[in-house]
Amino acid sequence: MLPTWKEEITIRSFDVDCQNRLQISNLCSFFQEVAEHHAGHMGFGFTHMRKAGLVWVLSRLEITFSAYPKWGDTITIETWPMGNERLYYRREFLVTGKGGEKLIAATSFWLLINLQSRRPKVLPMPYEIDEQNTGRYAVQAMTTAIPSPSPEETVIVPVKYGDLDINQHVNNARYVYWITDFFPVDFHVNHRIEFFRIDIKQEVKDNESVKITKERKASEYILEGRICNRNAICFQAMVSFRDA
Repeated sequence: MLPTWKEEITIRSFDVDCQNRLQISNLCSFFQEVAEHHAGHMGFGFTHMRKAGLVWVLSRLEITFSAYPKWGDTITIETWPMGNERLYYRREFLVTGKGGEKLIAATSFWLLINLQSRRPKVLPMPYEIDEQNTGRYAVQAMTTAIPSPSPEETVIVPVKYGDLDINQHVNNARYVYWITDFFPVDFHVNHRIEFFRIDIKQEVKDNESVKITKERKASEYILEGRICNRNAICFQAMVSFRDA
């Protein structure tokens, strides 16, 4: 059983934005897919968990960017689990370029949810995997909560067909798409994200809409999504930019 998992991916034309930079929402889809392949290898993948009435749900993701892959670049995504911290299972990601240079690093926290009760469940991970990956953090996770923003800017986003995944709720990568889409094109042309964090609080389903609020605090932007008909927070995010 492999304690880490590596896959090579060649960036396609539709993976990048108008500045020829890998879109973060597509990066998150890559992370999700590579993590699923490794979990399947270990016997904890989507099919295995479904048979047990369970499903993996992303709770938190933090990403730091040193450089952005471009169309035609071949990258390697390496991922490895770090065991569980109470209810949360931690998984790291490292993205390197063709020469082995570090481009992107990320950490994520996942919940294993019982499909019937919608409550978290804890299953032991293979001890040998935890032991080999002990202390190998791709990034140091933040220990502070994301504050709620003041409503400097707001937008209402209705859930559409393309937002839903196989679990019948909005996919985590779509939240990232909504967040980056909240910034105008000329802002993205002149800036690039150097840090991105999202905490997913609650699932969003078909026929719902999300009110997203954005506030600038110094060099950071704080965002929050609320499900309109329930007034429930579905995500909180923090984004830092640098000049392009």
